[in-house]
Amino acid sequence: MSLEMHLVMRCTIARAGVETLDSGEQKKQWNNVWATNVPCFVWQLSGKERAESALDTVISHRAIMEYGRDVTEKDRILNVVDAGGQTLITQADIDFVDHNPGGQRSHVELNLREVKTYD
Repeated sequence: MSLEMHLVMRCTIARAGVETLDSGEQKKQWNNVWATNVPCFVWQLSGKERAESALDTVISHRAIMEYGRDVTEKDRILNVVDAGGQTLITQADIDFVDHNPGGQRSHVELNLREVKTYD
């Protein structure tokens, strides 16, 4: 059974660009869409943790994508959508990428960190 048939979710990969402000300060921008409609499968790891703010919660996820996908820890995952079209994650930072887990040459694994802010 091929891995591709299990990659039933889709996401967007954004690659950070740099904007130079009038003051000369450089600021990261996430408007550089690197890849869209990327086949993936994402699941939440157990547990949530509080972030610096009492209103923020950090949720850890694991994701897999097809082998050879160009993705780095400097990228961001946007709009993870399930097979039914429901958005599961709006945006998540990539903590770690393993391009060849276990030497299997079958997929890429990512650790994601999603920060949710509650009012």
